[in-house]
Amino acid sequence: MDIKKRAERLIRKCNTDNPFAAADFLGIKVTFDSLGGPWGYYLKYCRQQTIVIDCDTPQELHGFICAHELGHARITPDENTVRLKAFTGNPFTANKTERRANAFAVCFLLNETFLREHAGISIYDLAKIRGVPPDYIKLLH
Repeated sequence: MDIKKRAERLIRKCNTDNPFAAADFLGIKVTFDSLGGPWGYYLKYCRQQTIVIDCDTPQELHGFICAHELGHARITPDENTVRLKAFTGNPFTANKTERRANAFAVCFLLNETFLREHAGISIYDLAKIRGVPPDYIKLLH
């Protein structure tokens, strides 16, 4: 299944496009900690899925980071990303796992329903509202 369909299916399942609410619905623990580098990571230990977000990152990016890590939880749920760079500044030079999580985050936050409901607003303004970095808009399928 393609990434966009996975994101849309998760939105329908959780009845929300808020990544924090979706994580809560799925029983994924979201915590904040000072990470000193990566903006976040996904971890599964003893069947408990956890998303850790760097509390030192700008707050407007927290939703994008959560959606990105939610992508890891949905696409590769048994692969911990603690050792991977959880957020890559260039969405096109990241490894395959990170590119897929980036694409998931963009498709989740800029989903078809959201775009349709805000049809008169530019995609760049909508991305800013949702905390999607401008370079990542290109990942929208």
